[in-house]
Amino acid sequence: MGSLYLYDEDFELANIPEEQRNDVVADFFKMKSNAREDKFYASDALIYIKPFSFGVGLNALMLAPWRDLNRIPSCAGIKETTYALFSRVQWSEPVFRTGYTYEQLDEPKAYAKFREEGDAPTFVSCKETWKEWHAQWYRAHQDQIPWVDGKSNDILPFVEYALDIMKAELLALKESYFKEQERLNDKTLYDKEIKGIDLYLSNEQKEHFTVVEGFYAIIMAHKGSERYAYAETIGKQVLEINGYIFEDELTQREQEVAKSLRSVFSIIGKDGHKQYVSIDFEHGMFEFINHLNVHLGEFRFDGTYNSGPEQDHAFKTLR
Repeated sequence: MGSLYLYDEDFELANIPEEQRNDVVADFFKMKSNAREDKFYASDALIYIKPFSFGVGLNALMLAPWRDLNRIPSCAGIKETTYALFSRVQWSEPVFRTGYTYEQLDEPKAYAKFREEGDAPTFVSCKETWKEWHAQWYRAHQDQIPWVDGKSNDILPFVEYALDIMKAELLALKESYFKEQERLNDKTLYDKEIKGIDLYLSNEQKEHFTVVEGFYAIIMAHKGSERYAYAETIGKQVLEINGYIFEDELTQREQEVAKSLRSVFSIIGKDGHKQYVSIDFEHGMFEFINHLNVHLGEFRFDGTYNSGPEQDHAFKTLR
């Protein structure tokens, strides 16, 4: 996906307000663990030699026992659960470079900085920021999107991002349901389905299938009058995090001709041609249309097939 680069100014914990320190450090390590398939650049001086306010070298922070770390003023505020993340990440992964500048990194690239300096487009502080930063870059450089077998399908280059969104919706529903259940102290129509969320999230081998099926059976099927707005919100999130661009003019033209709601996005597909996705508000699906304006079928929000092509679903105004 890209490169993460640690500058020598990084990890100066004394510059972070104590009340923010734990969240900032925890977010970085979560983001770092998500970057395992990327190049992770650092200098050996930064890792082993450069003095910081918490000791000499970044490895001192990683190797210090919790009782010692807890006594360092610049580490005050860091929780033991965050400290446990240090040992999971370790530092066997960085590619050490001396004098390796930010400009020399492969695109897309980002740098980690605990301080609030630098420009916003390249500031990374957590996993979600990391994903969104890559998505922004790919929306501007669609010809460089990596369509990788096993991680991509014909519609989505980053299928796991779609699954993350749907899984988050399931978990949020579960949490809100049990809060309401406790308030009412009663059973509801959705008791069986809501309890079933645990099944949809527990089996890794079936996770892809069950998260998607759970999303449609537990959430989308019961949205009622809210399904149009909800389908647009989730569909847009999935498409934008996958590098799609909203087609404003085409959307307006199609709405005028069809006299109904439309929302059209485009991307340069794995075959090198521009392709389109229109959100199906009724069912919470994607209508997939190629560069020749041929409707290829209806697909779920994870890019998997749902139903076959219907030519009357092609665009009426594509130029």
